[in-house]
Amino acid sequence: YEHGKPKLVINCSFSELMSDREIRSLAYQVKNSYSTLRRLQSKMQLHLTSLHAENPATNALEAAGMRGWMLHAHEQSFWELFRPDQLVVLSPDGEEDLEELEDDKVYVIGGLVDRAVSKFRSFEQASENGVGSVRRLPLRKYGPKGAHPVMNVDAVVHVLAERLRGRDWPGVFADCLPKRLLRQGR
Repeated sequence: YEHGKPKLVINCSFSELMSDREIRSLAYQVKNSYSTLRRLQSKMQLHLTSLHAENPATNALEAAGMRGWMLHAHEQSFWELFRPDQLVVLSPDGEEDLEELEDDKVYVIGGLVDRAVSKFRSFEQASENGVGSVRRLPLRKYGPKGAHPVMNVDAVVHVLAERLRGRDWPGVFADCLPKRLLRQGR
């Protein structure tokens, strides 16, 4: 909780782009993420950012039980909390693959549940705030053929936690990708 490495951030700053249903879904995915990290006894340190009083995700997360979880909840955005050279924003729109997880980095997952899948949200936000390192999970290289690059928050957390345990990417993707992300016959 206090000393885990690397740090993992779920960026909750996208609430204005989501419906109430999508915000509740985000809270559910964050709860699943927390449960996954606990179940796997992951050494990752979990942070939730942009949880201020005006953010509807704050209430949804509190309703899901966040106050009882061992994590770090911040009102500030991730780019205000961490040095730009520490940050690695994960986005399906990143141009480079994430190959390894490093203990001194802060990995940022966009807390965006978007049924219509608006492209480049995390990527653009990172660029606008001086974050130079934007990476995508190496699905094209190691994932099953036809795997969709846009994943739920909890699926990304599960993938990262398993990779941190020393598993290879193909094995992690085979075990962690929800079947709905596999496009049949493409």
